[in-house]
Amino acid sequence: MRLIGLDPGLRHTGWGIIEAAGPRLRYVCVVYTTPSPR
Repeated sequence: MRLIGLDPGLRHTGWGIIEAAGPRLRYVCVVYTTPSPR
């Protein structure tokens, strides 16, 4: 099973995916971004 986590923060936003196989968890990917100042 793959799980996606979302972080809708105000200063930083991102998302990540982990994979669960029985009791084991495996990191798949992560994206983290900071909006440019306006």
